[in-house]
Amino acid sequence: MIRLLTPEVPPATDWLSYLDESYETGIFSNFGPNARALAREMADGVEGGRHACMTSSATTGLSAVLLALGIRGKVGVPSFTFPATASAVFQAGATPEGLEVDPDTWELDIAALDARLAQGGIAAVIHVRSFGYCRSLDAVEQVCARHDVPMIVDAAAAYGGVEPDGRPVGLRGVAEVMSLHATKPLAAGEGGVVLAQPELIGEVEKAINFSLAGGAAADRWGLNAKMSEFSAAVGRAALVRLPQVMAARQAQAALWATLLSDIDGVVLPRGHGTPPWQLYAFRLPGRDAQTVQQALARAGAQSRVYYSPTVASRWRDAAACPVADALSHDMLSLPMGRHLTSDDQHRVAGWLADILADVPVCESTAP
Repeated sequence: MIRLLTPEVPPATDWLSYLDESYETGIFSNFGPNARALAREMADGVEGGRHACMTSSATTGLSAVLLALGIRGKVGVPSFTFPATASAVFQAGATPEGLEVDPDTWELDIAALDARLAQGGIAAVIHVRSFGYCRSLDAVEQVCARHDVPMIVDAAAAYGGVEPDGRPVGLRGVAEVMSLHATKPLAAGEGGVVLAQPELIGEVEKAINFSLAGGAAADRWGLNAKMSEFSAAVGRAALVRLPQVMAARQAQAALWATLLSDIDGVVLPRGHGTPPWQLYAFRLPGRDAQTVQQALARAGAQSRVYYSPTVASRWRDAAACPVADALSHDMLSLPMGRHLTSDDQHRVAGWLADILADVPVCESTAP
């Protein structure tokens, strides 16, 4: 079986020495030396004057930003996203509202966002970089600014990526939040990072430490969402290896694009900048991706229908978000990672072509 993912966690020999200072100081949590160092190194990788704060996960990082901003009420999120986006909103004491997405970018639909913000009642917007793609966010930033609504970016799979104009991921909105989960190209096993201006980072650090400041009593609800020194040490070693990991994945993505472009019925991503490529996602308009996923598994390859069910189907009438609903049925992700060979990719592409020749096309609900 060709696996979907192989964890990119570096071997222990690469990260154990980072823990020497932790043992010397006796600090293994609460912003220890490795967590501080990793935050500096990740901020340096983005540049642009932003600071960083390491968190226990990207989900808690999103929650911490909402808490730091004092957001209550409704938070607009894409109806097509991983459940963690909405979970982070609930965890911060707010309520997610699923918004429509664009059939071409697979991210927030700008016109729909503008119309919803004009109605009022949305306290913040979380924009999701779907599948870690690194599209320009100029338009969504402008809409949120026009309505004076803060935009937070869920860039869970995008650290190290670059937008089409060369801007590194991490500088958009009031904050961008990334994941260091074991399945990400930058893998610490588990963890997250928040990138924002120094003033907001200070509030995020309070929010992930029970909202304590210098041991003083909490003035609002907070989380226990700090990154341990062990995860931070793994993350530092993973960051050293990231350029090589990304180069290998970009080569795999280029081959997927070449192989899949010859298959009828496949719609490839466009305008996505230079992502780290956690997985290779594409559309199969009019076909049921789960049916294709099952057929690929029988042939010998894992794949995944990654953003299903949609946020819209849980927290908003799916009829209001037909594109998101369609994407949740016709998007499929193929394997990426160090376990995958070019021969594997050619085999999977051949299997996919044969499967699609047999899977009937139904009327799609999306444009």
